[in-house]
Amino acid sequence: MSDVDLDRLVWGAKAFAEELGLYKEDEKTGEKVPDERAAFYIVESGLLGDAVAKVGRRLASTPRKLRQAIFGSV
Repeated sequence: MSDVDLDRLVWGAKAFAEELGLYKEDEKTGEKVPDERAAFYIVESGLLGDAVAKVGRRLASTPRKLRQAIFGSV
């Protein structure tokens, strides 16, 4: 992934789940969907530290910051 892609702004728990590879199986269709609840839990529990900013009621970050918070250096 290029530096431009790593520094783009992503908004919300769904986008965070997609960036971090958090997926669950949809109960009705059986397909993989982003696990927004798991991503929100990670944010609210403080595991991402300063990687996430709250802008009003929305969450914002970049793929680089999310990955560094979870995996270390990118």
